[in-house]
Amino acid sequence: MFDMDGMIEPPSRREMLKLLAAAGSMFALPGLALAAPKADAGFFSAKEMRFLQRFSDTIIPVTDTPGALAAGVPNGFDDLMVQWANEQTRLSMRRTLQLMSATLDEILGGASFEAASGERRLTALQQLDGLAFGDQPATVGAYRQFKSLLVRLYYASEIGATVELRHDPAPGEWRACIPFAEVGRTWVL
Repeated sequence: MFDMDGMIEPPSRREMLKLLAAAGSMFALPGLALAAPKADAGFFSAKEMRFLQRFSDTIIPVTDTPGALAAGVPNGFDDLMVQWANEQTRLSMRRTLQLMSATLDEILGGASFEAASGERRLTALQQLDGLAFGDQPATVGAYRQFKSLLVRLYYASEIGATVELRHDPAPGEWRACIPFAEVGRTWVL
């Protein structure tokens, strides 16, 4: 980089490619960290993580696009509790997860939510939504906040932001109102 007189030389093409590769990997690492399976769950216990995985997979399953598990949502949720949440939020989220688990098991007649079929899990979640978004929101703690955070984590992931939502870095002209059938999916800018 320096010549014999101590002057800065422009980097060679090879050096520039190395720098670009290193810079590009820095942007890829957060996504890899979110999607990579974790041996140690961090904040949530192994049992709570199993519940969170089933819950996430039921809320945002694989369809024509990857679901919450492929996007690393359970690990992202766990990371959020470890790295961002204060103690009050951690306690609230753990209590809510435990209440959700117990309530869903009760809705399933004592059967385990984690062991239930996808169809039975979905039916149980619909009943839980009825309680939480109906006239008994306090029965499952901060369920609304928990579910909202889970969905936000999905759409903040690379999969949620670029596969589920469509992304066009140069969208062209702006049209205020167009039929949804013309675009087929929600777009993110």
